[in-house]
Parts: sequence; C-alpha cells; structure tokens
Amino acid sequence: MFMDQICSIDRSFLLPYKDVKELANNKWKGKVPNWYQKILRHNTLSQNLRLVNPLTDPPIQHIKYNTPTIVRQEEHTPCNQWIVFWDASTSTAIYGKTIRQINRPGANSITQIQHYIPLTPKDEQLDLTPWKRLAILQPCRSCYRHTYNVDNPLLCTFYMSTSSLITFQTTPINRIPTHIPDKKKSWRYPSKPFLTLRTLAYNYFLTLSRSYRIPNHSLNSNDLSQPDPLLNFKNVNYNFLPNTPYFVRNIFAGNDNVIQALINLSLEFIDRSTFSFYTDGSLHTDGLLKSHLGFGWLEIGSSSLTYTFNGSTIFQPSSTRAEIFSILMTLLLIFTPILKTLSQHLPILIILAFLTANFKAHDDDVFNNSADLLAKEGCALDPIFLNPRTSPNALMIPTFNLNGPLEKDLRKWSKNTLECCNMLSTINNNSNAYLFNKAKTHPIDWHNTSLWIKRNNNNTICSNLNDKVTGFKIKSFNHTLPTLDIQQRNYPNLYPPGLINCTACNDLVINNEHIGFCPTHLDTLNNSLQKIKDAFLLKLIDASDVPSAMDINAWVEHSQMFSPVTNDDHPVYLVLHQCVPSTLTSLIKMFVKNNKARLSMINFFMDLFFKDITRPFWKLHSSLMHAWEKARNIM
Repeated sequence: MFMDQICSIDRSFLLPYKDVKELANNKWKGKVPNWYQKILRHNTLSQNLRLVNPLTDPPIQHIKYNTPTIVRQEEHTPCNQWIVFWDASTSTAIYGKTIRQINRPGANSITQIQHYIPLTPKDEQLDLTPWKRLAILQPCRSCYRHTYNVDNPLLCTFYMSTSSLITFQTTPINRIPTHIPDKKKSWRYPSKPFLTLRTLAYNYFLTLSRSYRIPNHSLNSNDLSQPDPLLNFKNVNYNFLPNTPYFVRNIFAGNDNVIQALINLSLEFIDRSTFSFYTDGSLHTDGLLKSHLGFGWLEIGSSSLTYTFNGSTIFQPSSTRAEIFSILMTLLLIFTPILKTLSQHLPILIILAFLTANFKAHDDDVFNNSADLLAKEGCALDPIFLNPRTSPNALMIPTFNLNGPLEKDLRKWSKNTLECCNMLSTINNNSNAYLFNKAKTHPIDWHNTSLWIKRNNNNTICSNLNDKVTGFKIKSFNHTLPTLDIQQRNYPNLYPPGLINCTACNDLVINNEHIGFCPTHLDTLNNSLQKIKDAFLLKLIDASDVPSAMDINAWVEHSQMFSPVTNDDHPVYLVLHQCVPSTLTSLIKMFVKNNKARLSMINFFMDLFFKDITRPFWKLHSSLMHAWEKARNIM
C-alpha cells in the first residue's frame, strides 16, 4: 500500500481508518493496525489528521469517483442526490441538488440541478483547518446560471450533462451541532469538506478533458491533408468556431434535444449554398410565467429531402418574438457553413442574397401550413434560451424577478418596472381597499388614469395652482382628503372619540367614500351628471369617425356611465376619485379611432367632471365640516 493511497486527494491529510478500509475493499476486523497508528503518531498533527509533510506529486493516483447512475427512463427524479462539478470558466466548484434526470432517445443524458452555494464561514471558524471547518450549503437565490423553471420559478436551476457530475453525501441534520448560530432549515451539510469536494471536482474535470476529442467535420477528403491553421493555436476557443458543433451549443441553453437537432442540421447543410425556408411562429398564452413561444421551419431546397425543425422559448412572450426566433434559427444554419468556408482562408468572395415572401396564415400553401403546424407543436416542447454568456465582451447580464436576461432598452424597462413597484405599493395601501373593491365590478383604465393624474392642468412649466390641483388628485385617489375621520385620526386630542356622522344626512359616517354620495346630495349629483352628458355627447359627435349621429346618441344614453346614481356602486365613484373607468374609454373607442383624439376626449370629460362635480362637492363638504368644527370650538 502506497502513501498516496491512504491520503486525501489534495495530498494534505491522512484518511480516517474507516475510509482506508473502504478503499481496500476488505472487511477488516479488530483493532486499528500498528502501521496506521505509527503513521498517525509520527506523520500527522493533532487530531485533524493533517500531514506534517504533505505529499508533493504522488507517482500513482487512482481516485474513486461517485457518479450519477443514468437510468433507463425518459425522466427520473432521484431522491436526495447531491452533485458537484468543476466550472472551468470561473475556476470554481459548483454545488447543487438533482431535481430530475432527462434521458431522451438519441440524446445525451442531462440533469436539472437546483443551485446551492457555500456559506461564508463565521469569524470564529476562520482559524480552523479546512477539515475541521463545518461545510454548509445554502440555496442560491439567483445568478447568471439560472434557467427559468416553469414548475417553480423561485428556484435557481440550470441544466448540466449528467456525465460531468459527481455525487457526494450530506450529513443528517440531527447529527449537526446545535450551537450553530442562526441555523436555517434550508441549509445542507456535506459530509466532506469543501477542500476535498473541490479537489474531486477538479480532478474529475481533468480526467474528462484528457479523454476529450474535437470532432472533425470536413468538406471533403482533401481537407485532411490541409488542416485549418486556426486549429494550430493552443488557446483556441472551439465555442466560437463555426465548423464545430460547439458553436451552436455555446449560443443556446436548455432543451438538449432541440439543441442537438439544430447541430445535426447544421452538419447536414455544411455543403449547401442555396436554401429555401418556410418559417412561422406561434404564441401560446397561459399566464405571464407560463406562456410559450413556439417556432418552426421547413427547408425544401433539396429535391430529395425536406428538413424540419421546431422548438420553444418563454422569455418576453410575443408573436413577433416567436417569428424572430424562427428566422434566427434559419440564419444560424446559413451563417455556419459560410463561416466554415471563411475559416479555410479561401480567396472566395461570398455574396449573400435573400429573397423573402410573406404568406397569409392558413392559406392554401401546403408548406406554409406545415410551418404553422410545426410552430404550434413547438409550444409543447421544453424551452431553449439564448445563452447570455455567449459574448465574452458582455460587462453584465441584467435580470429581474428570475425571468431571464433583459433584452430590451434598460432605461425604458426600468421605467416600467418602477411603475409596477409603485402600483404594487398602491394596491397594498389600506386606504385604497374600498376603491379597488369597486374596481372588481367597474374596471379601471390604469393607463389613462396615470395620464390624467400626471397631466399638466394649466399648461405652464411651474405653477402653484398646478401643484395644488395635482396634490388634490393624488389625495382624492388615495382617499386621504382631510375629512373628519382623517382629522380625528391625526388629532385624537382635538376631536371627540367615536364615529362622526355626516352633518347633512346625520345618518352615515363621514369619510372619503361618503363625499358626493350623501343621500341629500344625490339629486344635485344626477343633475350635474346630465349636464356633463349633454356636453360630452356634442363633443363626441364632433370628434367621431362614425357618420351616424343617432347611433352615438343611443350608445351614450344607454351607457352605464350616465345612468342615474342611487348609491356609490356606480362608475361615477371612480371618476370622483380621479380614476378613468373602462366604461368611458370603451365608449369613446367605439367612435374615435385616433389615439390622440381619444385622449383629448377623455381629458375633456375628466376636466368637465372635475370642475362641475368633484370640486363643488368637496367645497360643500368642507363648508359643512368647518361649520361643525366651529360649533364645537375646534379651530
């Protein structure tokens, strides 16, 4: 038995005797032999088994690796399987837990992995040796490796070839010391230290690299005697050479079967110079996080064979994006053989000519209908993704909410994101609960509501009046106008405790919801609404693109927007609180097709309502409130 056989693979520690027995593959019984005790006394330091003189370069090293078993099932879910592999691009070991193993016919086995990261050691552990230091893994929240997981989008997951993984065991939680501060249930504890796992992963990576061979796809047999000069460079990156399958595999990530099919087609087209493609895209909508973009094409340039391809992706779903992905796949196959010719350094002028034609959907063209069917079938496949790490010059990969890399203008995207965050805080505001409850029966046009509240009220750059009006709109929308209940909350020592009823009806509690809907004021509200309806009708007839005025009159008369108000279950409630009802925008949209004219009509109605109903009713309420306060000497 050699010394390197009973040492750790990093050649710094002596293996425990129980591990030596496992390596010997023999059921030794009895006490620890004298030769091991002698090595333990003379060659190690204290109880951590660290060697006094670590081995430099062992002459023989046969490392035992535990690799995942590839089962004969298309999908297999192992139980509590933990893996580690070496990432050459970052020179680190990557840890994770196996979610499922995918074994498609005719394709290499791939494994979906939940990403775990090592926990940074506490200050009291920094002075411990690597073997004494407790190894802790915690779930990764999000990183550049993340590939969207439809079943659980909150998990950071990615895919890896099963053959490049090695497995390790974890220590049960009940055997972990209880004195660990701030221990969390999501933490896991590898049975081996990180130093050993990193060394195992790196050595296994070297073993795979030594058996790795670059395939040679040549144009003809004459190329064998004239090797490509580019391949003579030692540091060549095969991921960016179009004459190898690694070029395609480097661009995409995700469904290995779809990527492999694209690689096979690129090899089939390597001798071709002319192509004829029919492409199509399809959008399958099933919620924001489960929408699929299917794409497909068929190539009919060859007289003997018709080549087909389809797939799917999921980020930023739109029909246009599905069409773009379909065209991207065809351009990729054209691009690859042309760059293959360029890489041979032949003095040939290459001219690309593209002839395009558009077809209507579901016409009588057989090939176009076939492409449409391929795109729809592609929606059912597991998705592929553009690999954000393809470009070596990329400074960063912006992502949001685990929804993949952002591929649009970051400034415009940030504006939309901040608006979503502001809207989320508004929805969670308790003062708006009553308004959003009304929105369940009377939908709100949020886009035009935002434009109305932010609108410049007197067309001046700086105006005290505009600030006051905008402030009133925001308070009215948020139900924070200083009614008696708000004043009572803010000044509890000044106002009497208990509910304060409206001084006009003396029946209902006075608050922001009551403004305008007091039973004694409903007749005034309905009369003002009828005057607004008449002015709005004349304006709509003047701006309408529809020639018949009778139809407009009938639609306005029967619109719920102008129906008699009997309680606050009415679209008028939304307008009183500075929201644009969808009932109003739908009515205007029927007769005004121009967006600018439509916005002008909405502003006309909201301005008229604000001047004739909102402000007068607030002034009426304020006068009654001040009279009530004056009677009680509240000044």
